[in-house]
Parts: sequence; structure tokens; C-alpha cells
Amino acid sequence: MSIAIVENGEIVFEKGYGVKKCGEQDHINEHTLMKIGSISKSMTTLLMAKLVEEGKFKWRTKVQEIYPDFQVYKKVLSKTLMIEELVGASTGMPVNDFPLIFNNKKRDVFKQVSTLKSRRPKLPYQYNNQMVSAAGYISAHAVYPKKPMDQAFCGLMSEKVFAPMGMTQTTFEPKENFALPHSKTIDGKVQFLTLQDDEFTDFQKPAGGIWSSAHDMALYLITELQNGINPLGKRIFDEDNLIYRRIPKDFSINPIHYGLGWDISKHKGINTIGHNGGTFGFKSSLKFYPEKNCGFVILTNGANGASGRLLNDLTPDASGGFLNDLISEKLFELWFDTNEKSSEQLEHIVQASNKKEGEFKEKLSEPKAEWMKPFLGKHQNDELGIFEIKQDQKKYILDTGHCKTTLMMYEGMMHVGQNGRKSLAFITPPFIGFSLIPMEGGSFKMFEYGEWTHFSGSCEWQNDYVFKKLH
Repeated sequence: MSIAIVENGEIVFEKGYGVKKCGEQDHINEHTLMKIGSISKSMTTLLMAKLVEEGKFKWRTKVQEIYPDFQVYKKVLSKTLMIEELVGASTGMPVNDFPLIFNNKKRDVFKQVSTLKSRRPKLPYQYNNQMVSAAGYISAHAVYPKKPMDQAFCGLMSEKVFAPMGMTQTTFEPKENFALPHSKTIDGKVQFLTLQDDEFTDFQKPAGGIWSSAHDMALYLITELQNGINPLGKRIFDEDNLIYRRIPKDFSINPIHYGLGWDISKHKGINTIGHNGGTFGFKSSLKFYPEKNCGFVILTNGANGASGRLLNDLTPDASGGFLNDLISEKLFELWFDTNEKSSEQLEHIVQASNKKEGEFKEKLSEPKAEWMKPFLGKHQNDELGIFEIKQDQKKYILDTGHCKTTLMMYEGMMHVGQNGRKSLAFITPPFIGFSLIPMEGGSFKMFEYGEWTHFSGSCEWQNDYVFKKLH
């Protein structure tokens, strides 16, 4: 973990804690790189703000005016969507992360966007990673129409965002002084992941692919707090376009609104701008308080997937980042002299987490060979690709082609809409917390929950993916 705190245009604290890889003694410092996940979105919209400032397009320019090949499932909507809507969670397109996670090499962002279709009427808030990625790549295409979009985007981020703020370490491909991702097993043990295990965000760089350090992120915070003036005192971003990103674009009636890559809220009467980020093995949090001219960033090379997916009713942040949330509350308590009771919250959440995980493990068992027999072999879903279930000694393994996870029987209802009381839970990283719902004939389905549930307080499922057995 690493933390940086800024006040009044200066870095007042920055420090690393722990190690880059469990079991080794290579310690993290304030310059150690970690993947920041969805905090990348706010940097992508900062690039867009710069391009608006330079006259490349306007916030309300139609997407097809920049990139005529852009398509969603409805032609009418394809023609009317504006570039700002893609990064403002206001397109009505639902969360659809599973194709990014399981089949990113065969279905690029634009193929996925072209098939997105909401299963319910348009909601005021729909968080979608593919839309943000499409916006970032299309924005870069406006500048370099003949370059590959990924190359154009990465180059522009370095040239127009990272370098002007002095973020010399921030990158999309870490070479040195970087931490490995980690997750917990079902037994609560910390396990390091390979970079391949956590690579799905590399295929959606504008939405979640940036690697940065606490020090570099502190420079970003200072620039945001100074409304476009970098830490050296030079204006590098137009103030109006930078602040435009902090205006709510959704129509949520809840305490948290969404701007252009930013969560916007009030906490104890204090205006708060921020965003969290989470991958299979990293967790990040960034918040700042414009009127108070202070903010912080927390980067963690560990994520509790089980708490995030199986135990999503347990923690305040469904990515399993309650430690980051409690550090955030403690800083708020110290800055603004409020009684957040963060120490008591931590003790309560740890106890509740242990209880929940214990209850979950009690319902796990090794599936019987006769019951598993129809499910052995290869299964295909058009969006997620081919999965193979096989037996390895006494364990059952799910192989997605690039990652493997151990399966165990779960006795109980894991999902809204689940028929029957049995499912196959993924109990080892990186996919810990996902599950397969058995169907007749040896087929199965997977459920994906909608990210909008963080705002509504509901946890209805958003997408289901049916796998057919290959014979």
C-alpha cells in the first residue's frame, strides 16, 4: 500500500507500506507503481478536456461526427450519442464487464459496444467501462486518425496529461519498481497474482489501464485542486473545461452523482470529488475537497474479490476495499474534526467479514463425481468464449483459456433469479467470487450484477450468460 496527502498545493505526506510481492522483502515506497483501475477514467476525461480546449471537438459533439464507424445496438442512438455521454454514465447502456474479463482478446471494445443492449428501461445511471474506453480511443482518433487507436491514446496521455503534470513514472506498461497484484483465497490467505491474471484492464486502457504511484497521483491531485495549474505553477489545462468534468451528468436522486469520470457528493456538508478503482488484484481510492484545498490517494496491491462479489452486502464498497474506505474516513475525521468512528467501524467490519466468510465456507463442499459428470468438457458462450471444466486429481477446475480457478459446490441461493439451490463457486483467485448456475443437459449460466446498484441500493442482476456444452 502507498498513501499520499496534499494540502494547499503541497505534498505533506507520502509513504509506502508492505511489500511488492507476498513472501519477499522488496518494499513498496511512494514511487512504486500500481494499477489505479477506474481512477483512469478521470484522467481520460482530462485528456478530453484538453482536446476540447484545443478545438478538436466539443463536449456535445456527436460521436459519429468524430468516428463514423461507431455503433451501438440501435442505429438511432448511434447517431445521437454525444462524446460526453460516453464518459458520463448517461448512455443507458448497462454494465457489461464479463466480456472484457473473459474474452477480451477476441472481442474488442467496439465489437462489445455494438452489441450492448439494456434489459430494462433507460435508467438515470448506467456505469459502463466499454463506453469510457470507446470515448478515450475516439478522442485520440480525432487527433491521429491514421494511427492505431490504442497507440494514439497512450501517446496523447503521456504528451498532454502525464508529462505536463510531472507524472514521469505513470505509464501503461510498468518496467521497474512496480507491485504485483494480490487477492485472498477462500481461506483468507493472501496470494499474489500474475500480471496476466489481472490483464483485462489492459484491453480498456481509458477506463482502467493506467499504472501510477502515490507520488505521481499527488501531483495530479494538486493540479485538480488548482483547477488546471500544475505543481510548478504553470497553467496547463483550461479551468472551465477541467471543472466541467465535475458537474453531475446523471439524474440520480441519491447522495452520489456522476460527472465525467468523477463521483460527486457531499459528506458532512463538505463537497467531495473522487473515484475508486478496482481490479482483481489492486484497489485504489482518490478524493479531494475543493473548498478545503486538500485531498489524498491510496493505492493498494490487494483486493478481496470474495468480499466484493460473494459478500457484496457486507462492505460499503462492493470492490472489497473497506480498508481504503476507513482510511478515507479517518483522514476526513482528522481534517474536519468530525466523529467518523473509523476505528470502531474497522473492528465491526472485520468481525462481520469473518462471520460472513465463515457462513459461506460452511455451505461449500466438494461436488460429487456423478453430479459433475454432465458438466465436464467444453462449453461456449458467444460473448464470453469457451470454458472447460475438468477434473484434476480430486479437484474440479474451470479453465477459461488464460486463467484457471477451482470449483466447489455451494448449497444455497447465491443469485436473484437462480433456479435451484446448487451452484459451482469459484474459490481461488483471480475469479474468486464468481459462480456457475447449473442447467439441464450439462449447460450452465453466469450472472453479472449491474454497477448501478451502488447508487440504488439494489442488487438485482443485470446480465446473464448461458453456456452451451460442446459435443
